[in-house]
Amino acid sequence: MTRKRIISMDSHFLLRDMRAKLGALEERAKAILTQYSGFVDKDMKSVMNSRKDVGFLYDMMRYHLGWVSQDFRSVPDRGGKKLRPGLCLLTSKAISMDFSNAVPVASAIEVVHNFSLIHDDIEDSDVRRRDRPTLWRLWGIPQAINTGDGMLVLANLTILRLLGKGIELDKTIEIVRILNETIITMVEGQHQDLDFESRTDVDVEEYLEMIEKKTASLIECSTRLGAIVASDSEYCVNSFSDFGRNLGMGFQIADDILGIWEPSNLGKEGPSDILKRKKTLPVIHALSQPDLGERLGALYKKRSLRTKEIDEALSILDEAGSRKYATEMALDYLGKALESLPTKNLDQETTNDLLSVARFGVLRGTEV
Repeated sequence: MTRKRIISMDSHFLLRDMRAKLGALEERAKAILTQYSGFVDKDMKSVMNSRKDVGFLYDMMRYHLGWVSQDFRSVPDRGGKKLRPGLCLLTSKAISMDFSNAVPVASAIEVVHNFSLIHDDIEDSDVRRRDRPTLWRLWGIPQAINTGDGMLVLANLTILRLLGKGIELDKTIEIVRILNETIITMVEGQHQDLDFESRTDVDVEEYLEMIEKKTASLIECSTRLGAIVASDSEYCVNSFSDFGRNLGMGFQIADDILGIWEPSNLGKEGPSDILKRKKTLPVIHALSQPDLGERLGALYKKRSLRTKEIDEALSILDEAGSRKYATEMALDYLGKALESLPTKNLDQETTNDLLSVARFGVLRGTEV
């Protein structure tokens, strides 16, 4: 009895310590990303302000980016974490001690990311993003599609500003090519994700291929292009490319975990990914289990889920050990990402910042 009590108390203090460390890591990661986001916002605004206003097209872009309210008044920035441009600038600075030449690249990557979010919101019928109504919800699907398309073109115009930074034409063309290869890869991944919605036979291998395209490709692009701007070393560029790809895989799996078990998703209506019957990694893992998979598959075939059925789905996931399975895979990808980084000739302070951001990007989804 006494021994059990001691173990219980030790576990409680260990859990509290882990949560405290994760909280500190979150604060540090957010502070680092905030430090670089101002440079990205300034560059994006410069590109947008260089365009002649056409109706409220660019105001809709500004709204989605979190700069203005729905009546187009300036508000404190609500544009998200800016993880991808932050990784791009941190990579460039870690290699060369300077990130200024990479700013147009980072800005273009953020614009591409937001283009994809506008279209994702339409395709998923999401009415809220960053605690505000989504673009299509306010101004309709046609205008939202047009706004997203416009942002995609602006991304290419933004990245061409590299020529004004003294980056050689050949390198600039290569950067534009990589960015656009990444965009079509993201579209391929989104197609697979939408296709999965009508299937219950999606396996882990298919899922990993999908998230590598839909999510990891742009994070890989961020670190790869940051390295290309700063270095001509093929080894360095490939190392940071591997780092970004593995980090992106872990990041998406962490998102999958949070989409089911994040405290804000366990409210009155239930976990958002369960309500939408998404085939994320924990669900795919549970579906593959005998008996449990059949029970969960039957729930996922229903047109809508009641509270009792959502609770049953969560119970099945718990019984299958699906959160533990997803957590271990996310941590494995984080380990691969950290092992990919070059061990020499990097600015140590900036590399430490990069590692903090990377660790938080994955550890936020772990069970602590």
